[in-house]
Amino acid sequence: MVVNYDGRVLEIKEADGKDMIWRNFRGLPTKFTKDKQWFNIILPEEVALDLMDDGWKIKKHDDDPNDIFYTLKVNVNYNYKPLRIYRISNGRMRDLDKEESGGLDYDKIKEFECIIMAYRKPDVFDGVSASLETLWVTVNRSDLYDKYSSMYESKDLDGDVVYEEE
Repeated sequence: MVVNYDGRVLEIKEADGKDMIWRNFRGLPTKFTKDKQWFNIILPEEVALDLMDDGWKIKKHDDDPNDIFYTLKVNVNYNYKPLRIYRISNGRMRDLDKEESGGLDYDKIKEFECIIMAYRKPDVFDGVSASLETLWVTVNRSDLYDKYSSMYESKDLDGDVVYEEE
């Protein structure tokens, strides 16, 4: 993972898919939230501590002393600013809307890169929240997808199903 931070914008590059955890792109209600979309990123300790010093809301998970890690919850909000989420699969990139991005909860993510903006609530200091600006997600295809991707279903002029090679 490569991290660039200028005090307002956090860029995460070449991140392994396993570092994106607890995804809720569908916006399912939880015990604490309703209709909110988010995901969490596991950060390297040095980056996490630097962000904490700047007031970012970083959570330290130290239940197991042999497995201490830090996470940043990234809010996904389509209401207040332009937001772009791109899903890359089989060499093709697709721009996802709010509803389509929910499918990322199920995808096996190979790697991702994102641009995150610092968000501070006016007149309230409860730390810096992370707000997604742009996300590029590369997903793994399953072996079954590879096996059957060379065929696709189409219909001829009479409406009969025809299977053709791509």
